[in-house]
Amino acid sequence: MPTLARKDVLPEGSVFSSQFETINNEPFFASGRRKRLVLDTLEKSRNKAEGQVIQMGLLVLDERYIAVLGLLGEPGFYSKWMQSAHTSLAGNINRQEKRKGHLGSRRPSTHPVGDEECLKRLLFATDYLPVYVGLVDSPEQFRDSTYQYYARGKKMPSTDAITRPPFYQALGTTDEERQRAYRKLGRQYYRQGLLNDYMRALLVDRPLGSEKYRRERSRYLNEVSRRERLKRAGGRALEAIGWYAFCPTAYRVSNMYKALGALVMEVVAPGPDPPRPLK
Repeated sequence: MPTLARKDVLPEGSVFSSQFETINNEPFFASGRRKRLVLDTLEKSRNKAEGQVIQMGLLVLDERYIAVLGLLGEPGFYSKWMQSAHTSLAGNINRQEKRKGHLGSRRPSTHPVGDEECLKRLLFATDYLPVYVGLVDSPEQFRDSTYQYYARGKKMPSTDAITRPPFYQALGTTDEERQRAYRKLGRQYYRQGLLNDYMRALLVDRPLGSEKYRRERSRYLNEVSRRERLKRAGGRALEAIGWYAFCPTAYRVSNMYKALGALVMEVVAPGPDPPRPLK
């Protein structure tokens, strides 16, 4: 499958998980100091998003961090934020580790959520993931997670950037009521096994949501991928025609033929509508 553009993978207005994994799962974020560095770097680079990306949740583990975000504009704002943050983060850690090269195994993965229940489970799953993998006995013991904010009202570097989801606001009329209700509800979800699929999905980096939403999204991405292959094939065909017809200039105008091929395929193979994300 060809690498798809962010605009295809992440429709404007999406609420989604964003996961960054270190190369070879190196525990670059193992120390408390490094985890705070991740939080600080994300916060300091947030201005690159120009207010077009909201943050609802964050968890930093030894070899990855997971953010729950929302797009107010097109996904390019998210990309600018991540590029700035990861460039700064890699520079700092490379100097400390006396190493060179990329910090991450690939660009951050993104998985939109389909409804509010999915968002709720995603936030609880990030809260309880340290418990699930055996790092702590309860989420209260893990400091570098927005659980500390939602459940205890504690400050973190990204606290001021957090946008509370509607379901959280509906948990009570005061912060104390919401925190108490959030702790109780998250505990119920965890004990009833309602978060297991989400925590496993986060660990292996696969799509989130209901089975129906995952099927719809899979069909959509497969169709977008098919169209990309058609566009490239059309571009190559037109480029070949141009080579034979205008041999001296074909090399210089090859990009024009590729663009023309893409335009033709856009007409003969119009794209599908993505499954409706939670907004």
